[in-house]
Amino acid sequence: MPFLIKNRSSAVVSMSRSISKCYESAIGQNYVVDTHTNSMAQNHDTTIWDRIVEAVESIEIKANPTSVGRLIDISQPAVRQWELGETTPSAANLREIAKKTGFYTRYLEDGKGPKKPGPITKDDEELTELIQIWPSLNPKVRTRLLTIAQENNAKGSPPADTVGTRGPRPKSN
Repeated sequence: MPFLIKNRSSAVVSMSRSISKCYESAIGQNYVVDTHTNSMAQNHDTTIWDRIVEAVESIEIKANPTSVGRLIDISQPAVRQWELGETTPSAANLREIAKKTGFYTRYLEDGKGPKKPGPITKDDEELTELIQIWPSLNPKVRTRLLTIAQENNAKGSPPADTVGTRGPRPKSN
């Protein structure tokens, strides 16, 4: 069961028993270090067990140590230790939970990043198309595309109508 402590700025931080330290970053956010995984989690409002429950219940299964154990084929007592904060799941167990629920392993582990893949956007479709044609591109074209991308990333993206051109594109009628 999580317990509460107050840090120097009086913000309440929820921590499981396996968590030993609470640090403040330079910008005043709390970072919690888990002694078992030595990972840093910026999401201090939930425990790893809370995120597992969220993931399992998203697939319409009532989350408890027995049901989570059955879902990934491990013993109920092992999962009970996660619930109590006595141990944390192995990377393999988190990957299995992620695979069964569609959640990202990284989110389950430390609460960082998105929970699940988002909707496919136009950018995603264009990236997929580029990945598909990449092997057939001339090496000089690949180099030029990478150079353009790196230059744009370094200075911020220019307007779309000037990317990769030697000047503005002619206006079409």
